[in-house]
Amino acid sequence: MPEGVREHFREGIGKRGRELRGQWQKLYSAYAQKYPELADRLERMRHHELPEGWDQNLPTFPADAKGLATRDSSGKVLNAVAQNVPWLMGGSADLATSNKTTLKFEGAGDFQAGEYAGAICISGFASHGMGASVNGLVVSRIRAFAATFFNFSDYMRASIRLAALMEAPSIFIFTHDSIGLGEDGPTHQPIEQLASLRAMPNLIVCGPAMPMKSRKPGRSSWGCGITRSPDTYTASRTDVRPDEVCCASGVAKGAYVLADAPGGAPDVISIAPEMRDGALYA
Repeated sequence: MPEGVREHFREGIGKRGRELRGQWQKLYSAYAQKYPELADRLERMRHHELPEGWDQNLPTFPADAKGLATRDSSGKVLNAVAQNVPWLMGGSADLATSNKTTLKFEGAGDFQAGEYAGAICISGFASHGMGASVNGLVVSRIRAFAATFFNFSDYMRASIRLAALMEAPSIFIFTHDSIGLGEDGPTHQPIEQLASLRAMPNLIVCGPAMPMKSRKPGRSSWGCGITRSPDTYTASRTDVRPDEVCCASGVAKGAYVLADAPGGAPDVISIAPEMRDGALYA
């Protein structure tokens, strides 16, 4: 480094930066004293942390012969989590009613020009742009999600890949992951999408075979997605039956025991790497 460069920087940009930093820190300290709760939120946002009690009042789904589509259980959990995390926001590309991602609690509302308190982002039918905007929100420390049909994840693939490369905690919700809806056309029958996303490095892919009964979200698919990054969550349109023995205690670790043998000494071990609509995919 030539003689005098360091001194010139220190007395120019360096000095100005120190002064501006000091002014900002003084202003922020005063703000934190006056608004401690908001300052705590800001600190948690800056470090991609969640507020205390973010997993309170989550719904449970007891065993039911009729069953429940995982898109419905996902929507119920999403609404509960969004009420506990004020900086969670997102939306769907014109498919919110089908994805069950509409935030319905009081005060949610639409985020739009002149109304910036809303938590619902209106994206229009543009999957790539929607995914890119979610990544932008996440980089700015908002916890954001996007939702569409699973087959349309192909349109969003570049955005998903960027989230994985950046290890940004973006949440991508995909519904209609169903093998029994082919009569409704190709938009309802994803085939290679799940395998291709699972091949993407740094990406967590959760595809529950049933609505998770556990009240502890850190042990369920949604708990895995909200606490780690980035995450895709695939859900069904058809009803599936919650199981009495399914506790999802190991979802965050990648697997869980559905049923154990009496005495703990099985004659045969059956491993199912994938289930859709309650049907086994080996």
